[in-house]
Amino acid sequence: MFFLSGYLDQIDFSDFGFPLQIAAAFIAALVCGMVASFLHMPRVVGYIVGGLLLGPDVLRVFSRAESGADDPFRPAVDLALAIVMLSVGATFYFPSVKRLAKSVLGIAAFQSAATFALVGLLTYLALDQASCEVPLMLGILAIEIAPATTLLVMREYQSEGSVTKRVLILIGVVNLLCIVAFQIAFYGFMNIVEHDVHPGLIILKNLGVGALLGFVGAFLLVFAYERLAGKERAAAFFAVLFGTVACCEYFELPTLLAFLSMGIVLTNICDFGKEILDQYDGIAKPLYVMFFVIAGSQMHVEELLHLSPEGMLLMGLYIFGRFSGKIVGAWFGAKITDERASIRRFVGPALLSQAGLAIGLAYECQKHSPELGNQLLSIVLPSIIFFEVLGPLGVRFAVLRAGEVKMLALLETSRVGARPETLLQLVRKLLTSLGILKRKVGKKTEDIVVEDIMRKSVPTLRENSRLEGILDFFENYHLPVIPVIDAEGWYLGVITQQEIKELLYDPMLNNLVIALELTRDEDPALSPDISASDALSLLARAKIEAAPVVMDAGDGRKKLVGYVDQRDIISLFGRDLAT
Repeated sequence: MFFLSGYLDQIDFSDFGFPLQIAAAFIAALVCGMVASFLHMPRVVGYIVGGLLLGPDVLRVFSRAESGADDPFRPAVDLALAIVMLSVGATFYFPSVKRLAKSVLGIAAFQSAATFALVGLLTYLALDQASCEVPLMLGILAIEIAPATTLLVMREYQSEGSVTKRVLILIGVVNLLCIVAFQIAFYGFMNIVEHDVHPGLIILKNLGVGALLGFVGAFLLVFAYERLAGKERAAAFFAVLFGTVACCEYFELPTLLAFLSMGIVLTNICDFGKEILDQYDGIAKPLYVMFFVIAGSQMHVEELLHLSPEGMLLMGLYIFGRFSGKIVGAWFGAKITDERASIRRFVGPALLSQAGLAIGLAYECQKHSPELGNQLLSIVLPSIIFFEVLGPLGVRFAVLRAGEVKMLALLETSRVGARPETLLQLVRKLLTSLGILKRKVGKKTEDIVVEDIMRKSVPTLRENSRLEGILDFFENYHLPVIPVIDAEGWYLGVITQQEIKELLYDPMLNNLVIALELTRDEDPALSPDISASDALSLLARAKIEAAPVVMDAGDGRKKLVGYVDQRDIISLFGRDLAT
């Protein structure tokens, strides 16, 4: 891995300036991301590996950023994390979260407790010392889940469904638990006093003022968006984000907590909170890429190679304890809360990523207690290498196996880097655009059937559900039609938004009707083996936007196997025309 070091010792990349580092970061992300996609891995893994190659242990384009040192990439990293935590906070729409509260809190509590207990106990036994400070803090740091890694993989595969929704909410809940536990343990149990300030006041300042800062930021955003337009809104958005980051740094407040609370408040006090975040999604994507390249460049591979036998043992126990705690704890949490099998099996693997928050808390320990902080960093930093590679793979495994990824998304990711176009093909495209050659529209989609593009994870409604449950379903899943099943799970038909609208005009029936009475079976239920073009024609004739996919099980019964949206089929044809 270090075979180039002799040649690179003679080159100082800092002489080439900041623009070269930016160019190198995006080139490495592009190349390594394409390789990762070709190997059927999340692109995030490629970005991290690209950063590792550019880091001080290999090509040395990036130097190691010391804690508190000036870093030219810091604004981009801070902005990326801010938008990520805003997006995570935006999933906490209280009417939706209320329905999942039992499940999410159960899973969060069990997997956090299991992770803390396993990591703490294993490292305590290995250290063989009376002090429990290091095992206690390692157990708390192990709870953290990297929000940026998890969120980016889910966006790459366009996952939607029960597992995805729970994991996004869990990221916020678990990281909040980690921050609170750290503050209480570090400043409370260890009696660390700074400038004769009572530990309780430090905890109150860090948690209370940090959350309050997020509240203020959310209200400022709403105030600005209601009174400004166009580019002025963009200026207000970035002013609030960077202003919040600056306040957190100056007053030493937890940045992630501030932006998590900002996202929560924003999505619950205004109807256009999601619109604000979606508006800047295009800006956020290159920032995410830069974030992961820089994160990869800061991985301490050389320290991993020079770990002592005791350090290797502690790192191995930390990795084993955290991995086992997340998987087993999430399974038991879902089991206790009576979640279905897919939730029990696939939530845990999606919670394995770990990065910035754990490192930041370890550095905070180092600032107040150098000996303790150095011990934590010597174990956590090398472990991050393992979890930042395994974590994205775990998220991909979870959303794929849970059936929450459309085949269309997989087709799009698999095409990246599959076979580059030749120079002749590019020239032909140019001549076609100029009108010199006739455009040829291929028929690349004619062999694609509904089974290839449907979403396998389908939210359903029981036939005896009351109106309140039906309205709650529409609010949480935003589907044009609701598939209805009987007590044994057989497909009965669908409820459309039109039936609900008509019912709302007759309040006398609100508490009398059930889902079965509103179910329509005349709308087309698609077969998984019909072509995409035939499916689009059926949806157009029926004047509906989506339809369930069913298989005939005999005796007049039908089994629900998927769900397809008209937009997915149109997107498929549009992509084919574009190429």
